[in-house]
Amino acid sequence: MEQLYDHEFDPDGPEPQSQEHEEIETIGSTTPTTTTPSSENQVSKRKRSDSPSKWKRRSPVWDHYNFKKVKYKATSTYGTANAKKHTLVCPDYLASSPIPDFDQKVFCRMFAEAIMYHSYALSIVEHVKLREMLSYLQPKVRHVTRNTILRYCLLEHERLKSFLRECLSELNSRVCFTCDCWSACTSRGFLTLTAHFVDNNWNLKSRILNFRYFPPPHRGVDISLFVVGLIKEWGLETKVFSMTCDNAGAMDVMVRRLKSDLHSFRPLPLNGRFFHVRCCAHILNLIVQSGMNVIDDSVLKVRGAVNYIAGFDSRLCVFDKCVADSQCNFIGKLRIDCPTRWNSTYLMLKRVIEAKEALILFGTIDLSFDYVLTDEEWKIVEYVCNFLEPFDCITKLFSGSDYPTANLYFPYILAIEKLLVLGHNHKVPSIQDMASAMLSDYSIVLGIAILLDPRYKNVMIRSALGRLYISGEDLETSDSYGSAQPTIDAYLNSALIPKDKHADFDILKYWSANSPIFPVIARMAKDILAIPITSVASESSFSMGGRVLTKYRSSLRTDNVEVEECFEVTKEVMPDDIDFESLPTP
Repeated sequence: MEQLYDHEFDPDGPEPQSQEHEEIETIGSTTPTTTTPSSENQVSKRKRSDSPSKWKRRSPVWDHYNFKKVKYKATSTYGTANAKKHTLVCPDYLASSPIPDFDQKVFCRMFAEAIMYHSYALSIVEHVKLREMLSYLQPKVRHVTRNTILRYCLLEHERLKSFLRECLSELNSRVCFTCDCWSACTSRGFLTLTAHFVDNNWNLKSRILNFRYFPPPHRGVDISLFVVGLIKEWGLETKVFSMTCDNAGAMDVMVRRLKSDLHSFRPLPLNGRFFHVRCCAHILNLIVQSGMNVIDDSVLKVRGAVNYIAGFDSRLCVFDKCVADSQCNFIGKLRIDCPTRWNSTYLMLKRVIEAKEALILFGTIDLSFDYVLTDEEWKIVEYVCNFLEPFDCITKLFSGSDYPTANLYFPYILAIEKLLVLGHNHKVPSIQDMASAMLSDYSIVLGIAILLDPRYKNVMIRSALGRLYISGEDLETSDSYGSAQPTIDAYLNSALIPKDKHADFDILKYWSANSPIFPVIARMAKDILAIPITSVASESSFSMGGRVLTKYRSSLRTDNVEVEECFEVTKEVMPDDIDFESLPTP
């Protein structure tokens, strides 16, 4: 049959039951589209009844055309070639879609941002095939060397620092810090300083201020002098509220010296009594590690079983067959733990329990397998795993950086205490020994933070709540404290917000809305709720640093590492809440 072709045809092909089709109309055309709602419904009904081979408009040319009804005949062999050619000469289309002029400086700045954001090597600008592709995309591009792109990276870094410095200067609250040291694969030492604050719009911010090369010696006094210099560099010496770091001896010395130096610029709240916040994740790790030192032989047996199976490929193949034959719900592979990291031991036990049936079957097949567990040993393994699970959940919760964690400290510390009490009374002796070996430590200022959460509150320490902020600021007289006390009483005596009806409660939004009612407490909330209860935010920068400084990229200058490192902003996802009622029972 002869095909009558019109350049304004629909390449989607003719409708199988009608001679009525659509013609394309350019965007610049003055002819209006005449499709009515009823005809649209008819067309949609016909399209739904089409065969599965009905074509779809995948070509980008359809972004520039509208449709109206026309009678024509066509087949699929004509395609969209004519429509594409028309867009190249259509004056209406060219006027509505002007091609922007190429700017070499904009190109270099965007390339520098990509290098810093994705931690690319500076030499990527000299890769031959990449240059060929860029030349194909834009013939006007002038290729640059790594030294040129480095200058753009430095300029972008300075621009971002200036923007952040301006934001920090406009803060009407204090700033909390986390600090930690790290040794790269090049044996160079680096110190990271991270700022945590609630901005003027009541948003919690965490920013890596410095990832700076720190030459030896790494004594506490040297760390203190180095950190003071970095804080003064940002102009924050009068806005410091707290410092969160781990329990290393050098860090204790650093905090004592740092507190004295900063106090000379501006008095710290309560003379710096609550300045030092110990990393709760580190404390929790020490607590659990104390219990793991008296770990049961059943857990050691599990460790031996995992190492035995994972040590040879032939054993792994047999184990995979056992998983299939036992029809257990185990997916993935067994995890080998690190004895010095209790959370890896917990993950190992969790995976082993999921593969229990497969391991039992493996023990009947491999006669040299000496790690077969009895029913009683399996129960002990399950008890230990259940005992460690809440600690793992709380550690993840404490490690957040884009949501307040200070107000979460007290309820979860109570959860830990409940765990230890249950462990002391457990029927399994190994659990009793683990609980007895775990000793907990508490932070007073983080305990006070719970009072700022309207879901909890406690009037027992209202006097400490008042003195914490007022004594540390310019309101040091008894008259000032007396004028603020009625506001504090009014807040503490107000009704609690039900926890079950506000699962997605945002404490910062609450204080933003209630700051006109409780202005003094709102100012306190900005300072205290910004306290990070772990130093994970600083330690996470070392993970990024490990990707920037590798054995293949060890020649990067130490003063250029910070440029790539501080460009990234890490974000944490708040884990699910912990059900206190589901904690293990004796």
